[in-house]
Amino acid sequence: MADAGGGPRVPEFHTLRVTYFDGPGRADPIRLALRWGGLTFEDERISVAEWPSLKAQGESGDRDLPLLQLPALTVNTRVYGHSMAQLRFVGRVVGLYPTDPLQQLEVDEIVETTQELLNRAPQSRSPDKKRSLREEFTKSVMIPGLRFMDGRIAARGGEGYAGGDTLSIADLCLVSLCSLIEHGNFEFVPATLCNQFPALTRLLGRLRDLPKLKEHLPAPPPPPAVAEVAAAPSMTGGDAGSGGAPAVEELPPVQLRTWSDDSFLGKRLPALSTLDFVGGTCPAPKTPLVVVLWANYSEADFGLLVDLSALAKATPRVGVVGVSCDPKRSDVEAFLGRFGAAMPELKIPELRVDFPLAYDPNKGFRTALNEVSGQSKAGVSTTLVVDAEGVIVWKEQFSLMHPLEKGQLRRQLQRLLAGEPLVSNGPCPVSAEDEDDGEYDNDSIPDVSDDSDGLLL
Repeated sequence: MADAGGGPRVPEFHTLRVTYFDGPGRADPIRLALRWGGLTFEDERISVAEWPSLKAQGESGDRDLPLLQLPALTVNTRVYGHSMAQLRFVGRVVGLYPTDPLQQLEVDEIVETTQELLNRAPQSRSPDKKRSLREEFTKSVMIPGLRFMDGRIAARGGEGYAGGDTLSIADLCLVSLCSLIEHGNFEFVPATLCNQFPALTRLLGRLRDLPKLKEHLPAPPPPPAVAEVAAAPSMTGGDAGSGGAPAVEELPPVQLRTWSDDSFLGKRLPALSTLDFVGGTCPAPKTPLVVVLWANYSEADFGLLVDLSALAKATPRVGVVGVSCDPKRSDVEAFLGRFGAAMPELKIPELRVDFPLAYDPNKGFRTALNEVSGQSKAGVSTTLVVDAEGVIVWKEQFSLMHPLEKGQLRRQLQRLLAGEPLVSNGPCPVSAEDEDDGEYDNDSIPDVSDDSDGLLL
């Protein structure tokens, strides 16, 4: 394989063309490998609007488009499909793919892990459903995959690369995947997720400093704007009232996140006694009670915890409990150990949560909660409001793009404290046939594509 300073002599081709969408995705490692090797190639980029026409040309035979898929690699007079076959070919040509079978296995192990994380990203046309699917995907697929690769990298003592002692196509796949995550192309997956894996993060920094890669990799994402961070208003104290939860303006329909036919509303909250309180103790009954699901692995949602902490402090009549979705009690303890830390990338000057936090042994509370719903699953950042009878009267799903100050929770708490009816948004306008939910769907990074609707995963 090539070392980080150069590469072998490579053959010349009279035609080399990579055809893919004008955006990040499956062609990125192929483009990087070609540029690393100094090969001259045509970088043919098409818009999403052009894809149906290109596909039709492939179907009619007017254009060679193997399996009607992108990316397509033209070598001399022939066009080839399947992105990983293309990448391995280019890797062999430029010295980024080993000849030793055991070394090939080490490289392919990382390559296939990155592709599994791409392939298994679930899709749904319903934003709430998609978020729920993506939260489970992050916990059960993305984090284990990144942790596995982090362990492989760490085992090399910090001197090697993702697939061995020298640079390979495994590194190109890894840096491309992490760039997609960091720049928000995996919708509802925390953009800071890769930062939790130290060996992987250090390797990414080294790769991005290599001169032959640096100019072709996307710049690190800027810190989120203040308007996108849930913690900003409450930390400044600008919207805190003295007599109760502050009111907020009514939201236009496109921002509404809770509908009157939500399957959680009107159901009784499972007992909190099954929880293991790691930070604080099980609170005395309060009306209203806010229950928020959170996770140490989801740093992008830490601002919500800070905001709810400020809300509870400003409104003593409101109780708040945080239930961890982390798999281990030690994950909750690790989160408590981060208190006092500054998180400038999330606009959090000091991470601190002043309400009780609990571990959920064997997922007992969350299982009972989902059984109560009978339809939906509650994931990270699901926030519930419970009345004096123990009934769930409000549910809202928050995110960086839908922070606390843009939601309705404050207004609903104010109405509940005043004994007034809660605002109703009416039934969900999305019909069942419009949801078209699928566990796995690659339309967003077309390699096995029908009609791509964009490059956001």
